[in-house]
Amino acid sequence: SMRYAPKIVDMVWEEARQLGYDGYFINEQFGGIIDDHKFVNEIAGIPMIDIIHVGSNPGKTFGAHWHTMNDNIDVIDKNVLNAVGHTLVSTLYKEDNK
Repeated sequence: SMRYAPKIVDMVWEEARQLGYDGYFINEQFGGIIDDHKFVNEIAGIPMIDIIHVGSNPGKTFGAHWHTMNDNIDVIDKNVLNAVGHTLVSTLYKEDNK
């Protein structure tokens, strides 16, 4: 995200801070991942970011459920989902009204 869309990361994290969600949107970088966003960023030129909840194990691994059949609504923290959803909707609304 910081490689291809740092301005978007900054904008989203700032909005999260303003909404009081900075406890969820920690301003800390760790490692990197390659996912389907890489190709959209590089080939299509559409900047995209990843927002990944790493919980109490940053930089180590994702949950055991990550991208498995157990990756379902039962393992998603509703508070995290609310913080991310509220932040993104608010960010998009502000950007649309500039």
